[in-house]
Amino acid sequence: MGVKIMFVLFISSMNRIKSKLILMTVLSFSISACQADTPREKPSTKPTKTKISYLTDAQTKEIKLELISDNGMCAIRLNNSNKTTLLEIPHPCGFVHHKEKKAQTFFYKGIGHVFAIAGPMADEKIYTTDMNVGYRHRCSTDGQAITIDNGKVTLLKSEHDSLMYCHQLGFDEKDFYGFSHKERQKK
Repeated sequence: MGVKIMFVLFISSMNRIKSKLILMTVLSFSISACQADTPREKPSTKPTKTKISYLTDAQTKEIKLELISDNGMCAIRLNNSNKTTLLEIPHPCGFVHHKEKKAQTFFYKGIGHVFAIAGPMADEKIYTTDMNVGYRHRCSTDGQAITIDNGKVTLLKSEHDSLMYCHQLGFDEKDFYGFSHKERQKK
């Protein structure tokens, strides 16, 4: 008889636990439904314009370089002088670099320091999924390499058609070697 009473008490306590669980489940769904009806602030879908900054200053051990605008074209000035050398790419422009904000350069004996300069950022629409670069690399369809040797600027061939010059991606050393050994323009 004692076993029967314990079994009845056990069943009745299980029913109370089930009832409490069912009640808690119903309440939690009710609370969720009320929260879903509460109007929430939607995140803005407007694109935010971020100010684009270009790396316009660079330096070797002997020379300070600065990129400036000269009638809408990119120009380079050495050691804060009044004399500038006009590049063949539009302004704004900046020195190609990696994530650190220091212009990428290589030195070759008999040639001097080689720098790569990228023009204005290309529109985001120009990038496609099959490209190896993305908008975050800040690429340009305009770019030009230059050499600086004994205070003299030599312009190398400019590029005007691909997303080759990326402000924040940099180049391999072999690219700088290739730039510096291309036929130079007389300037």
